[in-house]
Amino acid sequence: MHHPYQSLQVCSPGEGKFLLAGSGSKLFAVSLEDGSIVSTWPNEEPKTQPLESAGDEEEPSPKKRKISTIEHEDPPNIIAIAITSDQHHAVVVTAEDKAIRVFSVSADGQIQQLSKRSMPKRPCAIVISPDDKTIISGDKFGDVYSLPMLPTAEEDVAAIASLKPAAPKKTFTPTATESTVHSKANRTALEAQKKQALEGKQQASQKEPLQFAHELILGHVSMLTDVVLATVEDEKGETKPKSYIITSDRDEHIRISRGLPQAFVIEGFCLGHNSFINKLCLAEPDLLVSGGGDEELYVWNWLEQKFVKKVSLVDAVVRERRALKQKESKEESEVDSSIAVSGLWICPGPTLGKAELLIAVEGVPALFHLPVTSLRDEKEHVIGFIPLVGNPLDLTVLDGGIIISVDTIHEPGSTSDIDASEVSKSP
Repeated sequence: MHHPYQSLQVCSPGEGKFLLAGSGSKLFAVSLEDGSIVSTWPNEEPKTQPLESAGDEEEPSPKKRKISTIEHEDPPNIIAIAITSDQHHAVVVTAEDKAIRVFSVSADGQIQQLSKRSMPKRPCAIVISPDDKTIISGDKFGDVYSLPMLPTAEEDVAAIASLKPAAPKKTFTPTATESTVHSKANRTALEAQKKQALEGKQQASQKEPLQFAHELILGHVSMLTDVVLATVEDEKGETKPKSYIITSDRDEHIRISRGLPQAFVIEGFCLGHNSFINKLCLAEPDLLVSGGGDEELYVWNWLEQKFVKKVSLVDAVVRERRALKQKESKEESEVDSSIAVSGLWICPGPTLGKAELLIAVEGVPALFHLPVTSLRDEKEHVIGFIPLVGNPLDLTVLDGGIIISVDTIHEPGSTSDIDASEVSKSP
C-alpha cells in the first residue's frame, strides 16, 4: 500500500514556494511551481556490512560467504510538521521513536536534518514561539515541554550538569521463599510477587533523564490533545504584548496558561464540553473554537473564559453520510450521526470569499466550512461543504487557497474498511 500524505505545510525560504509533505516515514519537499519533488528525507542508502572470508586471512579461500544482509529497521512515521515564521526551519515529529527533529530548508528547497531529540512520551502537538527560538511540545502523557529550536553544545552540557542523581528506589522483595510456602495459592502469590519485583527493576533501569536542554513547563492530569499559542497586543501600546498557552485534554478541559516563562500560572479554564476535545483553533485573536467528540463546535472568548455559542455539526455530517450512501447505491438505512472532529483551520480567503473556518470530521469525505464572522452571531448559519474523493487528513493554506491531503487507504466514509484498489497495489 502507498502511504497517504498525513501532514502538510507550505514553506517559502526564498523566492520559491515548497510543500513539505510527510508520507509514512518520508519527508518530501515539492515545488509548487511545477509539482516536482526537489528533495526527500531520509535519502541515505541502506547500510550493508562487508563480506567476510570463510577461511583465515593468511590463507584466503576462493569462496566467500555473506554474513549480513541489508539492515531492516522500520523507520518512524511522520505525524506532525511545523514551520518557523522565517520559513528557514521545519520541526518534524516522528512517532515510533518519539523524536522531535529540526530541519533546515534552503532557498532551493533542500532539506537537511539538524537535530533529533527523543522525548519520554510521544509528542502529539507542537507549536513554535513567535520569535522562532523555542519549540513547545505536548505529549500523550499530559506534559508540555519547551526546547530550544537550535540547541548549542553549551546548553546541552549545562542541562546534563544540572541533573541531580535520582535516589535509588527500594524495590519490593518478597520475604517468603519457595521453602516457606506450601499451598498452591501461596506459591501462585509468590510467583506474582517475584514477577512484580522484576518488572519494577526493569522500569527503573529504563527511565533515563533527557540528555539535552529542555524544561517541563506545565501538565495535565489526562491525555493532552492540542496546544495553541496566543499573543494579545495592548490596544494603547503602553505595555508589551502578552503571550498565552492554550491546551486541551481528553477530559473536556481547556486550560489557559500564561506564556513563557510563567507557564505555571493558570489564568483560567474554558469548561462546557461533554466529550473529549481533539482540536483547538484561534478564529480571531480573542475567539477560540474547540471540537472533538461532541455534536457541536464550541466557541469561546478565551481571554475572559466565557462561552459564546455552539455550532451544531449533526445536520451537515448526516447530510454528507446520507449522500455518500445514495452515491454508492446502498440500501436506505439509519445514518450514523456520531462525530469526531479531526481538524480545524482558518482560511483567510479570497478563494471562499472571506475568512472561513474549515472543519474535518473523521470518516466523512468532505471539508465543511462557515464564515468566521458567523461565530459571533446568535443565529444559526448553514454549514457549507467541499466534497472530496477521500477522508481528509491534513490541510495547509496557500495564498488564500488550500491544499488538502486525503486518505488513499480506506474507503471514503470509513476509517476501518480498506480500499480494494489499494490492496492490489505494490508497496
